[in-house]
Amino acid sequence: MNEPVTFLTSSLPVQRDERWKAQLIVRGGVIYAPADASPAGEVAAFLSACFDEVTSIHHECHPFLPVDWLEQEYPSWADVYQLMRRNATVALTGADG
Repeated sequence: MNEPVTFLTSSLPVQRDERWKAQLIVRGGVIYAPADASPAGEVAAFLSACFDEVTSIHHECHPFLPVDWLEQEYPSWADVYQLMRRNATVALTGADG
């Protein structure tokens, strides 16, 4: 798959040594967030995504998963995923929506 990849930084607060957690990746119109952006944690979310045969992207040794899948899998964090979508939309289009 040779689709262009866009790297974005969200406005989520993170520790200085964990800046990767604030990154979002967009490929083929799909927004990917760190697997650690879930209540299950990075490893459990990644394994669950693998079981569901969900496409992931690895960046800086961390798996990134589609935000839509994360929201479906962890609905209690829907507000976080909506913020990620909004941040990606603003960064890509300049439109707040």
